[in-house]
Amino acid sequence: MTEVGSKIPYPEVGSEKSLEVGSEKKPEVGIPNNTAYASDVSDIITQLRANHVIVHIAVDSIPSGGSNSATLYEMSFQTNGYCAFATGRDLYNAFYDMTWILGTHYQFFARNFVVSGSGRIEIPTFKTPIPPGYSDWCATAITVQNHTLDNSFVSLNYTIESTDGSYALKRFTNNLFGTSQSALIALNESLFYKWTIDYHYNTDGPQIIQLRMYSGYYHDFLPLPPSE
Repeated sequence: MTEVGSKIPYPEVGSEKSLEVGSEKKPEVGIPNNTAYASDVSDIITQLRANHVIVHIAVDSIPSGGSNSATLYEMSFQTNGYCAFATGRDLYNAFYDMTWILGTHYQFFARNFVVSGSGRIEIPTFKTPIPPGYSDWCATAITVQNHTLDNSFVSLNYTIESTDGSYALKRFTNNLFGTSQSALIALNESLFYKWTIDYHYNTDGPQIIQLRMYSGYYHDFLPLPPSE
């Protein structure tokens, strides 16, 4: 397992429709299937990063004319957002869960890991930005692949628990909507927490796991992945 920077191992994927969550707009976007578009996206990503814009995208797994969905993942990845691939009801649920971020829009955790086979990710102990004396809602998000979900993914379970043993949240594979899973969790300012992720893929090929956490209380912008 390694923490990933800017180089992402993309398979061939085909998808066009997406829903982007921003501070004001949630447009549906058609993705052209041409190389010139990739250059345009690179320029857009540069501008987004310069202006501290975090992009979250829900992509329909069923192709409808385009085949450049890797650029959508790249846009979310490079801005510390996340990209969910799903279809049907799962796409609706994945997008709906993204809207929770509008109420907990200060990101205080963003990490990306390249993994393969089976293993565990253990996040070092952390605290939330919640003010002293308060408990409040935080949002979490996790994605298990950087493309449409395929049969190389077997399972992913995770636990967020306080170090004093007074709180524990467990999530399992059946909580996924396509490639993503989100949750609203009530956390306490006074407690320290740890996040443990157990994953299983039936291949030694590289897979990317994205981890995100958000709060309604101010936190400065996190460092971005190295740009290409």
